[in-house]
Amino acid sequence: PAVTHDVEFASTPVGATIVVQGEERGTTPQTIALAEGEHTIEARLAGYHTATSTVTSAEGVRPVHLTLTALPYTINVTTTPPGARVRIGARTVTAPGHADVPRPTAALTATATLAGYLDGTATIDPSSFVQGEEAMVAEVAITLTPRPAAPPPTTTAPRPPRTTTTTPPATTATEPAHTEPAHT
Repeated sequence: PAVTHDVEFASTPVGATIVVQGEERGTTPQTIALAEGEHTIEARLAGYHTATSTVTSAEGVRPVHLTLTALPYTINVTTTPPGARVRIGARTVTAPGHADVPRPTAALTATATLAGYLDGTATIDPSSFVQGEEAMVAEVAITLTPRPAAPPPTTTAPRPPRTTTTTPPATTATEPAHTEPAHT
């Protein structure tokens, strides 16, 4: 039978899956019996770069601690039509583009603005991020609606300018009395 040695594994952060020679062997912290000799060890955890180490299993081997580096979080943004300014938290990007954001612990809101269009929004849930080679990536697409045209100005028949007519006060004229010529 092969000689084995117990090797203690720990990681920062804890909970990483330990993979020995391509076989998953549990999560950290974990003690694993390894056959004597060299082994390639990987620690994998969603949202982190894989940490790799070569371990020699022998009598009295020291515990192995692997530190994983967090992946950046990126949101790829597209808008219809393209060219909108999209704000996600403190980040602003012109679509199509991408915004690097801190690791989200709650839903994020993306707001797109473009002249002639109503603002559009989308919500990005932390579970929307998918692990890629170099980053945790979420995709968001926002379709903007054209702003309704302003209604034409209402027209009414023009009113003639207001005029003020002054009527002179009525005067009483006395007509000279008509007298018939006297007959003699």
